[in-house]
Amino acid sequence: MALDLGLVPAGDEQTVATAVTRDMEQNSEGFTNCGIFGIGRVGSMLARHGESDAAWELYTREGENSFSGNLSRAEATVESAYGRILSSWENKAGEFVWTIRIPVNSSGLVSIPEDRRVSINGKKWNEKEYPIISRIGEKVLYHFPSGNFSICIKE
Repeated sequence: MALDLGLVPAGDEQTVATAVTRDMEQNSEGFTNCGIFGIGRVGSMLARHGESDAAWELYTREGENSFSGNLSRAEATVESAYGRILSSWENKAGEFVWTIRIPVNSSGLVSIPEDRRVSINGKKWNEKEYPIISRIGEKVLYHFPSGNFSICIKE
């Protein structure tokens, strides 16, 4: 919660996010003990600090210490200094459709799997339009300009 509320000293955010993920994996079988009011904040905090895989595992795990099975869709918005940021997705029949809105005068980093068929706004994926900014382990982060994007990812 401290990381999500901006109480962690500047420069230590990634260390704290990694520690939260490690604690979840080692002590809680990929879950976290944060209560009903914290669970939504933990996932967004992890995703914002490079631990989106841990957030995904947290929300999609099955069995004990899980939510009601696999999620088929989700949506979230965040107000920024530049306007509302939107991320929503739906997963059905082997097709993952992710809609994002990046406000005017800003840009975003988007992680897209390299081993899938991808289209953006109905057009075949073109890495030249969305340059690679960095690689973190198996994750590749691409630069997206402001705008509305419908990203379709097929297996």
